[in-house]
Amino acid sequence: MNLHVLLKLLPLLTAVASLASTGALAADPFPTKPVRILVGFSPGGSNDIVARLIAPKLSEALGQQVLIDNKPGAGGNIAASTMLSAPADGHTLMMCTTGTLSIQPHLVKTTPFNPETDILPVTQIANAPYLLLVNAALPVKTTNELIAYAKAKPGVVNFASSGNGTGGHLAGEMLKSRANIDIVHVAYKGTGQAMTDLLGGQVSMIFDQPVSSMQYAKSGKLRILAVASPRRLPALPDVPTVTESGIAGFDPVTWTGLCAPKGTPPAAIERVQRELAKVLAMPEISQRLIQDGLEPVGSTPEKFHRIPGRRQAQVGQRDQRVQHQGGLSMTSTVRPDIIRDFERLSHSTIASAARFQPAILADVAGRRGAMHGRIAALHPSMKLAGSAITVEVRPGDNLMIHAAIALARPGDVLVVDGKADQSIALMGAIMINACHKRGLAGVIIDGAVRDSQELRELGFPVFSVGTNPNGPTKNAPGRINHPVSVGGVTVNPGDFVTADADGVVVVEREKIEALLPLAEKKSPMRPNASPPSGKARPMPPGSKPRCATPAFCEKMARY
Repeated sequence: MNLHVLLKLLPLLTAVASLASTGALAADPFPTKPVRILVGFSPGGSNDIVARLIAPKLSEALGQQVLIDNKPGAGGNIAASTMLSAPADGHTLMMCTTGTLSIQPHLVKTTPFNPETDILPVTQIANAPYLLLVNAALPVKTTNELIAYAKAKPGVVNFASSGNGTGGHLAGEMLKSRANIDIVHVAYKGTGQAMTDLLGGQVSMIFDQPVSSMQYAKSGKLRILAVASPRRLPALPDVPTVTESGIAGFDPVTWTGLCAPKGTPPAAIERVQRELAKVLAMPEISQRLIQDGLEPVGSTPEKFHRIPGRRQAQVGQRDQRVQHQGGLSMTSTVRPDIIRDFERLSHSTIASAARFQPAILADVAGRRGAMHGRIAALHPSMKLAGSAITVEVRPGDNLMIHAAIALARPGDVLVVDGKADQSIALMGAIMINACHKRGLAGVIIDGAVRDSQELRELGFPVFSVGTNPNGPTKNAPGRINHPVSVGGVTVNPGDFVTADADGVVVVEREKIEALLPLAEKKSPMRPNASPPSGKARPMPPGSKPRCATPAFCEKMARY
């Protein structure tokens, strides 16, 4: 071809090249980068296990790495909010559940998203019936025996769930209502945490999917009482259904699926659904799911779209029935009672009282304000003094403690009423570190703390009845800055609280000024002397904690 002919054809060749380039761009294949699947619960739960089972095969099919990202909390709402804040290009998806899309609308009046319009269905992965499991030490072997035991001990049996508004929560409320028993709900951030406490005996029972619980039943640590489904499971043919135990129509069967944010290109949704359906049809995947008590599905987006709405209607009807029968309403709007401020002691009064702390602790306050012997220092050298800020906590009420910390002022002493007879163990190293950063003088807790070794290394004044890995209290709303009972002593917000290894003393705010002259006379210290030195005396805001190991200080600095 000579140059003259080539020059004549150049415009045509350019146009063809342009069209080819445009077509290539239009056909740019999905995905173009790793795909992230969000799981709204902590590792170890059924959704997490299923997601990690399908991820490697889906990665091979898509030609891109598939990453599992756990975003636990709020019954899956945190994961949903995270997905909706990401670009809607198909590279960020979520394991959606019955709780997130069907139950949450009936649990709270306002959710951070509209499940009908903000979330698009990709495919239903599986149907997931629940097992009713109890700790092996609980003296029951059937559902009827559990009901009889709960009726004989109202308020004693508690049931765990992976969070408020989850399918396990709904199943527990259904049993509570249908069997007319008084059992207490304890919400966790995921099945893994709930299972840890169930195995440890801190909670009595759980409704959980077989994939995350059958292994413990096989080992003898848990006992399966029934299957919460219309029919028995092929994997557990000898386990009866709850309906067979006399509670008709008990079928809180849930589902798990994959969802995308609104605005995701249909081509991306279609590609993921097509490849995931193939993955679920693989014998090694489908047989594993069936073996774990699940029913693999792999439906189209259109079929999957109809399921959340239908299940939501069922949940709505069930919610009305629960309310009618006097059970706990799933739409309950009980909220904590918070007094945002109160009268505090002056800094000079607290400083004077701290100066004469030994005399006050010895006998000034008298028997009325003493908590000796029950509320003990976590470390022998710990001491503190300050105005009390009070908080009551309940299961899953870690946020109540955070709220109290946020309302506290530097120098306050956080006094936590946890109903120790039920035990709480809501205070751990992260929260105590938050108290330190807020500038609090210390913490007194009528209940057990966890992370006790780390707290000793942190060196922040903590006084508690003991330690416990985790534990529930009564299912009731908490309160902030109301009178609380700690160690048998009433503590009002603003009362003077002082403590050392010998015990804890509370002096009413109105009486501390009158008691100071008496304390000064009985104190061997000079009026201008400094407070007693000690490894764990109150730390001013902005100071660094005195850690036994630098590595622990470095670890806590991240929080």
